[in-house]
Amino acid sequence: MNKIILIGRLTKDVELKKTQSGVEFCNFSIAVQRPYKDKATGKYASDFFDCVVWRQGASILAKYCKKGDQVAVDGWMSRDSYADKSTGEKRYAYRVNVEKFDFGAKAGSHAADENTAPEYGAGYSDNPDDEEFPF
Repeated sequence: MNKIILIGRLTKDVELKKTQSGVEFCNFSIAVQRPYKDKATGKYASDFFDCVVWRQGASILAKYCKKGDQVAVDGWMSRDSYADKSTGEKRYAYRVNVEKFDFGAKAGSHAADENTAPEYGAGYSDNPDDEEFPF
């Protein structure tokens, strides 16, 4: 099963676009905070995910969301390939194809301590070592 659910913040304002046949879509990226601190920096790292949403969802997202707003996306992951323009080598890009999304906190509405991670579940240490993983 190919299913992905993410909660993160938009990395830039959402721009609504249309295909040549008039179908609305928007590409956007979200930053998803990891649930533990990096030992070296003492801060929470983030992962960045490229996403696409189509039709009515695209117009709603573009209308109500802007950079820094939190969104929860539910969809599936795809891999596209392309040729690097400078080297000609085959490269891959991964994208979340959003089927559903929910609005979260607006930009600027976070805890006073910006290094406070959301509580995704009990049992996370500040930074797990490889030995702590069961696989």
